[in-house]
Amino acid sequence: MEFRQLEHFVAVAEERSFTKLAKLLQLNNYHEEKLQFILKNWCVLLLSNGQELSRNSGLKKKLKKLFELKAAGSEEDFIAELQQAGDLRKLLEKIVNV
Repeated sequence: MEFRQLEHFVAVAEERSFTKLAKLLQLNNYHEEKLQFILKNWCVLLLSNGQELSRNSGLKKKLKKLFELKAAGSEEDFIAELQQAGDLRKLLEKIVNV
């Protein structure tokens, strides 16, 4: 696969999964520039195991809070919340170890 094809594939995957993640987390303000940037950086990774994310309402609430804090809250609050995100850590470990 050529680099341009790969680049296009990644852009399409990002765009499709970005809106899917925003809807899954019920983020109404996902068009805000900062939040959009954050979601686009996380969407493909998180949705690579979308079934588990869809089933885990606690994780969805935690992610929504984390993304909102990252976009508009204090960095200290974001870090404190992230340190308590055990479900997120488990999901990321599962994705990375696949």
